[in-house]
Amino acid sequence: MSFKRVILLILSFSIIVGAVGCSSREAENPDAPDSSQVAATIGSQKITKDEFVFYLKNAKRDMEQLSGVYGKEESVIKKFWETKVAGEDPMATAKEKSLNALKELKILLTHAKSQNLKLDQQSLDKIKAHMDSIVKDHGKGDQKKADKFTQETYGIKFSQYEAIYKDYVLAYEIFVKKFKQDLNIPDKEISDYYNNNKKTYDRVIAKHVLISTVDSEEKELPQAKLDEKKKLAEDILQKAKIGTDFESLVKQYSEDPGSKDKGGQIQAARGRTVKEFDQWLFSAKDGDFGLVKTKYGYHIIKYIKRTTFDDVKLEIKEELENQKYNAKIEEWLKDPNYTVKPNKKLIDSISVL
Repeated sequence: MSFKRVILLILSFSIIVGAVGCSSREAENPDAPDSSQVAATIGSQKITKDEFVFYLKNAKRDMEQLSGVYGKEESVIKKFWETKVAGEDPMATAKEKSLNALKELKILLTHAKSQNLKLDQQSLDKIKAHMDSIVKDHGKGDQKKADKFTQETYGIKFSQYEAIYKDYVLAYEIFVKKFKQDLNIPDKEISDYYNNNKKTYDRVIAKHVLISTVDSEEKELPQAKLDEKKKLAEDILQKAKIGTDFESLVKQYSEDPGSKDKGGQIQAARGRTVKEFDQWLFSAKDGDFGLVKTKYGYHIIKYIKRTTFDDVKLEIKEELENQKYNAKIEEWLKDPNYTVKPNKKLIDSISVL
């Protein structure tokens, strides 16, 4: 499993719950589900029907979004689920994805329990705040309405939703965070990685104001408007050159939503921006200001610096942590102790639609 896959899993869950979350309910819970409500087992961990339904809803939404049918009329969505792709049944694929995601979760929970990890107060407070927000926003302050919302949206009761959310936090926030911290990656390993991948981390930090020259459909504006935009860009450049606070110019004029709230700051690697912008960035030096025209408009740019090892050290450390974590996940997923034993009869009875 690639780290990208892990991120997608986390983001996917985040879209559903608005945050991430965990506590395993099996060993200590006298009300553990009977066998008819167990969708699968993974090692000593059980996957309940509720958990499977929740993750199946998750997989369903993800697949519909990736295919471009999400939110469309019922007939279009129904056709998607009834059409095999390269001989694969999308419904079977969704169920497989759900089991794979739950397998990873249960493996992490197994290791979290072996280390006696529990939800800390900060996590509990965040979980409570999220659950309260569901009651407020979707239940209009009524617990019963909130329960109806989770059942209609996720196929499970409000309390079951909370339990799954808690499990997710314990696994992906508490355990994974500790796993990475415990790696204690030495500085030499970080510097060696940097030296072996300098091109990747050779970037320019700059700030810019974008004066857009296209309309909402990305069509170029009429010539008269273009002339006005160019004049405005030239005026802003002059203000920047005489010492006007650049971030105030960004706040007042910039039409780039991706950088405006960050004072116009960007960090770009060579070849990763449009040609004109890229050429200016990598030929500029300390103290330079520039005016560059691209297909997006006029960019008033302030060169800040070329990145150094210190600028990217933390990023590299996190990259190495992710690589090692990902390698360990791959190892655990292949471990026969974590073989998935599905309750085929139960799983087959659960509809994707």
